[in-house]
Amino acid sequence: MMFWPSVLGPSAAAWGVGGIVNVEQYLPSPGQPVAVDWSQVQSLEDLQLSSLSALAVSLPSGRIVGALEPTLVLPLASLTKIMSSIVVLESALPLDDEVKLTASDNSGLITQYQAAGESISSFKATDGELIKVRNLLAASLISSANNAVAALARATGLSSAEFVQRMNQRAQTLGMTQAEFADPTGLKPANTATVYDLAILARYAWQNGLIRQLSGKSDFSFTSAGGQAYRIRNTNPLFYDQLPYKLLTSKTGYLSEAGYNLTVEVRIGQGRRYLLVLLGAPTIAERSNDVGTLVDWLEKSS
Repeated sequence: MMFWPSVLGPSAAAWGVGGIVNVEQYLPSPGQPVAVDWSQVQSLEDLQLSSLSALAVSLPSGRIVGALEPTLVLPLASLTKIMSSIVVLESALPLDDEVKLTASDNSGLITQYQAAGESISSFKATDGELIKVRNLLAASLISSANNAVAALARATGLSSAEFVQRMNQRAQTLGMTQAEFADPTGLKPANTATVYDLAILARYAWQNGLIRQLSGKSDFSFTSAGGQAYRIRNTNPLFYDQLPYKLLTSKTGYLSEAGYNLTVEVRIGQGRRYLLVLLGAPTIAERSNDVGTLVDWLEKSS
């Protein structure tokens, strides 16, 4: 299985003749599994984060600079859509192909989860609307629209089972050893992984130019083949705040079983970049506060 070319730099600084030559711990490069010694990673426990699990990674090196419960397996919610986007793009589905949204994608999906007591993200598309693949990817990554993901998965020509199988195969090749995917949207709580798995996934996904571009947008506008105009907004409220750091990429997730999840790339000070992953925050506000706490800690400890 082919990997996208690396644009964020190697993690080879942790390696030398005969194996690891220092105590610094790194994310693996695709196809090159690395056993992390978590006892050598700075604990984030003293920061008293609200999230159940967290990870901070320095970029471009991939050096793990801090962790909280990094081996805890938790529901991903819509962070699952990062993997779904990878599978869609690796299926070679042309970006300008138009996909017809169905009642199953729209009202059927919403009704199914409202009946289970969940409210889900979607964009208000009409049944039968034709929308380009690139715009459905935008709706998926920016506004976490579940109807967009459902339509994209179907458009690949894969069955539901085949699409999920591709997701799990890609997780294994990337080295996400504790990850398990159950559906493309993340609406099933059986989509699970650790913050370490998600850091591997996010770093790989954001090497793709389109995924990276879309994941960094606060809003996005497009028009369907029928002339219907849409404007979608990012589900991460940090995009609309005055921040002492630069938010470069983001993906949010929420389920009642998962709490509030987030993976972001931030730029601090004079160009220092970090990948942050948070799982299981009780509220959106506490999740955002955790990002600020981590940024403050990184500024002081770097």
